[in-house]
Amino acid sequence: MPFIRPATTAEDADYVGRVMTQPEVCRWLSAEWRNTQVSPRVLGTMACKNRRNVVFVVLGDQGEPAGVIGLSDVEDGTANWWGALESAQVRGRGLMTRALEALLDH
Repeated sequence: MPFIRPATTAEDADYVGRVMTQPEVCRWLSAEWRNTQVSPRVLGTMACKNRRNVVFVVLGDQGEPAGVIGLSDVEDGTANWWGALESAQVRGRGLMTRALEALLDH
């Protein structure tokens, strides 16, 4: 079973936005978004459609969405990686480690 899948649909963008607007995640966003009141749909769409980003949905043990992982500032063979899990219930199971390995393989 894959550990990540590309975030390509409108539903994926909504999910990405919901994860990214959680207070414990939002505080790590760039200054441009961190203190801005924005809907999860707008933030998720911006993250997924930005040509300098590559965004994936992290899949849980049953294939359900469990978080997001991606690359930002992709340019000239370099990028920054980032990730966030949806909730405390899915933390501590190695999901992000497997997702990062899959991202690097991508």
